[in-house]
Amino acid sequence: MSQFKSEADYESIFKHRYSTDDNEFTEYAEKPSPSPPVFEGWISRSNRHHSSDNRYSNRQSNSCRRHEYSHRRD
Repeated sequence: MSQFKSEADYESIFKHRYSTDDNEFTEYAEKPSPSPPVFEGWISRSNRHHSSDNRYSNRQSNSCRRHEYSHRRD
């Protein structure tokens, strides 16, 4: 006999895998999910570079053309 199993052998071995007939799987699936971890005093670092990034915040107010046209009297 060959040391390798045939596809039919594997089909019969894993026939009921991840089904209600698989006792190990049903035990795992019926367990409640663990609660997520909670970190006290967590400081998000998502805004750490935004305080110095003011390239676009005053773009229109510093525009020369805006001031030019606001003072024209045609």
